[in-house]
Amino acid sequence: MKAAFFDIDGVLTRGFLIGDFWNHMTEKGIIKKEAGQKRKKLMQGYKNGETSYVEFITKAPELIVAEIIGMKHSKIKKEMKDFLHKREINIFNYSKLLIKLFKDSGYKTIAVSGSDHDFIENYKKTLGFDKVYGTKFEVKNGTYTGRIEINMGLKESKSAILNSFSNNGLKTSFGFGDTAQDVGILENVNIPIALNPTTDLRKIASKKGWIIMHEKDDVVGEVEKLINNGI
Repeated sequence: MKAAFFDIDGVLTRGFLIGDFWNHMTEKGIIKKEAGQKRKKLMQGYKNGETSYVEFITKAPELIVAEIIGMKHSKIKKEMKDFLHKREINIFNYSKLLIKLFKDSGYKTIAVSGSDHDFIENYKKTLGFDKVYGTKFEVKNGTYTGRIEINMGLKESKSAILNSFSNNGLKTSFGFGDTAQDVGILENVNIPIALNPTTDLRKIASKKGWIIMHEKDDVVGEVEKLINNGI
């Protein structure tokens, strides 16, 4: 099996669309205003460099899951679908072409993202993923329990997914990430690529000799060379 693994936010899409969704849910009154404001403050702290990515990606889901205890899973999924129907996903110019390149070359395309799993399930059609893995909130009897089943934004969770593929016949693999937590993807593939990396990931990638690319580069062309050269 050949596969290409992608983080989504910052790698294929601009910004944090899942954050916009929870802001939307706050405006609708489904998420309490106080919790919504705490999440916004956490996000702003991360953008300003006052909050680490690990703290942000750990605390943000905790704030949300506490708000949706007892809510119907089907209701939130519908809200997500309706939101994405009205909002265009802001992707980089290379994103669809990159995924198409891999699919045309016989690779499975797999997303491993800290965004909500149900949310990014909707990306399959838009971006062409074969499979997605995202953060999961526990659901029992059709309702949210208030427990986080898995936080896919964390390095350890990403590593677990990649290891499951490695143990099941994965032969050739590419990985794309932009934050230090994506090391969980990058250190478990044959060809790791830090794409639009944060300062922390750029330092790690440079030290390990990983490929570094940015939006301004000919991302698709360079990856195509790697595929054709059998690297």
